[in-house]
Amino acid sequence: MNESAISLADFFRNAGIFAITWYAGLNGLIPTIGAVTLYALASKYKRQPRDSNYLSLIAITFGYALWFAVGGLLLHDVASHVEAAILFGLAVWLWFRPGFWPFILMIFDASLGLLVNVPGIFAAELGSFGHKAHFTHIAIRIVEICLVVRAYWLQVKREGAEEAALVAHFSR
Repeated sequence: MNESAISLADFFRNAGIFAITWYAGLNGLIPTIGAVTLYALASKYKRQPRDSNYLSLIAITFGYALWFAVGGLLLHDVASHVEAAILFGLAVWLWFRPGFWPFILMIFDASLGLLVNVPGIFAAELGSFGHKAHFTHIAIRIVEICLVVRAYWLQVKREGAEEAALVAHFSR
């Protein structure tokens, strides 16, 4: 298969990102630019995450943290700065020491964010700035949870395969 050909999954993922960013406007643009920039730079960086499956999760988390930081500056909101610091910290932790606890904290943080934003989307008028902001929060939180589960599942699968290979090697 041609390496430059786009897969069907890539097509739908990119179409989804475009649709979310198109509806959300600036709310979706800032985290998207942050995530794409980090992903592109990190792909060229020699000290990449231990497992490349974490790079998408780290990039999305970084872009989301950037959005919180910019929003906190514009709205003079301390809670946004706290959330940005938490997300930046989780992204750095996942970069250098991915594992069970950062995954648990990512899911906990994303779940809390969903608990706050799901009721908010129903209170906001469709198409309003508030609705677009809640929509973006919910979309990013769902993507984060999916990427955490995927990355952890792939890590467990890889470690299981490595353990099976060691057992097979020493069982000879």
